[in-house]
Amino acid sequence: MEKITYPIKHSKDAILYTISQFFERAAYYGIRALVVIYMTDLSLNMENENALEVYGWLAFSLIPLNLVGALIGDLIIGHKKTLIIGNLFQILGCLALCIESKTGFFIGLGSMAIGSGIYSPNIKAAYGKQYLDKKQLLYGAFTLFYMLVNLGAFVGIMLIGRIGEEFSYIFGFLVGAVFSILSLIMIFLTSGLKTSSEEENFTMSKRFSVIAITIVIVGLFWSIYGFTANSITEIQMLVSNSIPEISWTMFQSVNAVSIIAFGIIFTIIWSMYYNNAYIKLGAGFILAGIGLALLMVEISSIYNLVPALIFIAFAEILIAPVIQSIIVRYTRPKYLATIFAIATIPPMLFNKLVNLSSETLYGKETSFFLSTGTVAMLLAGIVVLVIRKINSQKA
Repeated sequence: MEKITYPIKHSKDAILYTISQFFERAAYYGIRALVVIYMTDLSLNMENENALEVYGWLAFSLIPLNLVGALIGDLIIGHKKTLIIGNLFQILGCLALCIESKTGFFIGLGSMAIGSGIYSPNIKAAYGKQYLDKKQLLYGAFTLFYMLVNLGAFVGIMLIGRIGEEFSYIFGFLVGAVFSILSLIMIFLTSGLKTSSEEENFTMSKRFSVIAITIVIVGLFWSIYGFTANSITEIQMLVSNSIPEISWTMFQSVNAVSIIAFGIIFTIIWSMYYNNAYIKLGAGFILAGIGLALLMVEISSIYNLVPALIFIAFAEILIAPVIQSIIVRYTRPKYLATIFAIATIPPMLFNKLVNLSSETLYGKETSFFLSTGTVAMLLAGIVVLVIRKINSQKA
């Protein structure tokens, strides 16, 4: 690791962007969790199959909406104005959901999808541009960003979901609107000053190859993780059933709390020291492999489950910020949001393939998925570290 020589400083605008992202994710994930229950409740009385179709439509629609929002932000009106439009759509969506009818529901859900699609690539681009002249801080910056995304999702699901279920769906949707308004206020508070347009003199082939390789590696991590996800959930449920005092949702919170804790620690470390991205990727795969291996004992208990979840969260906080920092470093600033939008497509395709393979292998023992995932994670980690050895240039 190298010590970062210039003064450690995350700009005021960078902090405002992270806070805006926190509130936006809290609103989005909170509303998304509440909508699933709302669709099948007496308010709308949808069949489960119809509700799943609507949910799938929401997830799929984000792909083209991300691209449209990115192009608008990069080429037409700039990131700040596009972010404001995205927030306004989300506020409209939350308020429309308060109208207890299918018309209000679909207008609200559509507005939420448009708002999130427009917002997501532009917040990453606007945030990344704060570090164009201090690229060694990129990994620490996006570790903070990723941690706050998870914190926002955790707070949103816990708060909006609980308020909606225990009091009223309308109250839950209104809390989502408040979060979206707070996200909008943070964007208004940014200076909007032109950021540095400094970029390193990489060839086009170098830019493309580094970004493409990183997208594939990170996509591979999420694919293997997705391949084992049902098995991990099954073990969580088995352990929670054997310990009545501990609910299944408590195990789910272990991941979120661990990511937040590791995120704080590594934001500080990576703001002071720089390390090669491939080392972080390789270490992340190996840690995830260890976590999955811990779940392969014959009789699972809290004593192997919790450490396993912590290892996997540790791996996640090492791997997830890499793709954002690589994209900012190797992309021309003018097209930053567009590349962020494009980068979300391969992981979604990988996950689709994983889902298809899981359906094909339905009925296999949990140990099969965990052992396959363990071997795949460890092998991928070794391969990534070998790539690092061959490609000694810092990514």
